[in-house]
Amino acid sequence: MKTNRTFKNIRYITILINGIKCKFSRYWLICLFLFFFAAGCTGSSDILGKEITVNIDGDKNVTLNDGQVLIARLGSNPTTGYSWDLENENNSVLIEAGEPVFVPSVRSDKIVGAGGITEYRFATKKKGNDKLVFKYMRPWEKQTAPAKRYVINVSVR
Repeated sequence: MKTNRTFKNIRYITILINGIKCKFSRYWLICLFLFFFAAGCTGSSDILGKEITVNIDGDKNVTLNDGQVLIARLGSNPTTGYSWDLENENNSVLIEAGEPVFVPSVRSDKIVGAGGITEYRFATKKKGNDKLVFKYMRPWEKQTAPAKRYVINVSVR
């Protein structure tokens, strides 16, 4: 009588790990394989240094390589009515990648009126120099000077 030894006929596989015999069913092995395969296919977009995060607390000069993403983080508190506004939205070197996102500070999750960080993301379009101007103001106070104004000079190589 001939025995057919295909994976379908195998119920358990014994693997020796550090001198200990481990018995796995074929279904566990399939699940483990799929899990590690899926984990290998996904990854952080920053693995190769594609994202550069800059905390903006004054005027800055930033140098990027072509293909990198700039994440500009600005301290803010929207409960005061103030918000960050990007003055020059027609950049030739950078393009805004999505809408600004407010991230509450870790300590402020239970404190009413606490601040956090507003994040802007910019992708590079081409090599060259560009300027980002951020204004911290109340949108309805058009005639009033902004409470803060930061200029970020960006150079893309």
